[in-house]
Amino acid sequence: MEESTFKHEMAKARTFQGLGERSDYWAGYQRGLRRHYHGDKFGTEGEHRLWLDCINSEDEQRHDRGRGYHAGFYFREYCTQNDNDCSTCSLVNYGRDCQNNPIDAE
Repeated sequence: MEESTFKHEMAKARTFQGLGERSDYWAGYQRGLRRHYHGDKFGTEGEHRLWLDCINSEDEQRHDRGRGYHAGFYFREYCTQNDNDCSTCSLVNYGRDCQNNPIDAE
């Protein structure tokens, strides 16, 4: 991911979070995007696993943060649908995204 894309996505997330709609999702998205961009330099592996696991939570707030984290961490620059969440996209086919790339196990 290029720095300009990272900055653009972070600004978008902050704007939407500031509007108050789906603020938990956008908080998770920012964290996931940071992990995607900075890699292992951002957070620990344990924290990363905890954030990934939030998507399985029955608590709505944690679940929304987990969905956002997934979307940011598994960011695909070409995706324009479903907040970059390939697992919910109708174009997914046999574990591959719309560009025929393997979808990371979530």
